[in-house]
Amino acid sequence: MPAPGGAPGLDEGVDTFDDLRRIVARCLPAGHDPFTQATSIWAGLHGFASLRQAIPAFPWPAAPDYVERLIQAHIVGAASQLRPPGSSARGSSGR
Repeated sequence: MPAPGGAPGLDEGVDTFDDLRRIVARCLPAGHDPFTQATSIWAGLHGFASLRQAIPAFPWPAAPDYVERLIQAHIVGAASQLRPPGSSARGSSGR
């Protein structure tokens, strides 16, 4: 498998994921990991598509609604909760 960020055109799946990773990187605050967030979105979208095909009788939300919630959770929500690398999980109080 070509390395992420490698030469385009060798693997359409990697190229598409790299596009998603770049979009996510532009949406997150500096210092956060766009690869992990893009992977979560990618897996969530693939899971949704696969499960909709496997269990069509389930009352799935409309695809645009699902995608919007996925983006909200992994970009908007995550950006407000993620800590830059090296920061303490305890906050500034030191407790």
